[in-house]
Amino acid sequence: MTKSTKLALCETWFDRVWRKRDVGAIDDLLDTKALTHGLGAQACMGPEEFRAFYHALSNLVSDVDITIDKSVETGDWISVLCTVRAKRRDNGEPVVITGQAMVRIEDGMIREAYNHFDLMGIFTACGLLPSDSFERCLDGQKVA
Repeated sequence: MTKSTKLALCETWFDRVWRKRDVGAIDDLLDTKALTHGLGAQACMGPEEFRAFYHALSNLVSDVDITIDKSVETGDWISVLCTVRAKRRDNGEPVVITGQAMVRIEDGMIREAYNHFDLMGIFTACGLLPSDSFERCLDGQKVA
């Protein structure tokens, strides 16, 4: 079975934007009117807001490698289940999380994306949250 063009575009996005830190790939692959969901306090963000998110996260981690573990396609959409491996910028310790993205692709461009990545896991692994933050939240405690 050959690789689909949607899967190839997702792999290219993860490779160029995150692994190679090619900021120009954002303009090459993300439509100027694209909306991305699930990556911040905003309900959705366009390319400029995504670029700000990208730079903020890149300040926390380096050597990002994203593996697509599973993918499912229907129509213009592809859903990818991923494992993200990176290193903390401050001390080089490993950061490993999982996530999922549902991406609508038209004319070889990302037009819309719904992202669900373990950002709390990144912040915990980077020492920005206590290691037991998840458990505290489940117990109804505030994380201080």
